Formats: sequence, C-alpha cells, structure tokens
Amino acid sequence: MKKSFWGRSLLVLSAIFAISTAALAEDAVPDCPDLDGSALPVINDSVLRWKQTKPNQYRHRARVRGYVRHVYPDKNGHHHFAIQIGANDTDLLEVIYNEDFGPIPELRDDSRVEACGDFI
Repeated sequence: MKKSFWGRSLLVLSAIFAISTAALAEDAVPDCPDLDGSALPVINDSVLRWKQTKPNQYRHRARVRGYVRHVYPDKNGHHHFAIQIGANDTDLLEVIYNEDFGPIPELRDDSRVEACGDFI
C-alpha cells in the first residue's frame, strides 16, 4: 500500500526484527528466513525496484539495511519508522515492528538498522 509522507512515496514492511547494527556485532544479526526457510541476503535494490514496478498488495519477504530517517509516534505496541535504503533521499521504506517479537534498541534519526519481514 503506497503512502505519502512529505511528498515521498513509502511502502510498508512488517518487520520480524529490526536490529541496530551499531549496538550489535554484524555477525550477531539473526538470519532472515525466506518462505522456504533459506536465509535471505540484504536485497535493498530489489525492494526499490518493487516500489516502482509492483502493484499494490504485492507481497514478498525482504531483508533490508538502511538508516532511520523518521520515527513516527509509537501506537498500539508497534514501532513505526522510515528508513533510507538507497543513495537517494527518496529511497525510503516504512517499517512497522510489532513489539510482541521482543524489544529493540531505541531508534533515532541516522540509526543504522536491518529489518526482515513482509514487503507489502
């Protein structure tokens, strides 16, 4: 579902985890399992292509890495933030993280994060 924030096109990623890689060693980041159980690599470029080419309601598992650009107010036990996953300021993705999966470090602008979940 496409949304607009400050004139930028954003999409929602329902996150399984979001890890501040500044707080954890790179090798401590958990695997991101694809639907068949195999570990996904970071696929920022693919997600940026999906934003441009796939219809609304397209759904696929994704693992992305980027920098927090905006933290939205916490609602209903979900962290909600936008990350930049490409070189351009408009290469943004909304991430929604359900706290039922466990706590995450405090998010601030420019925090480096990695997220795994369903691209919608």
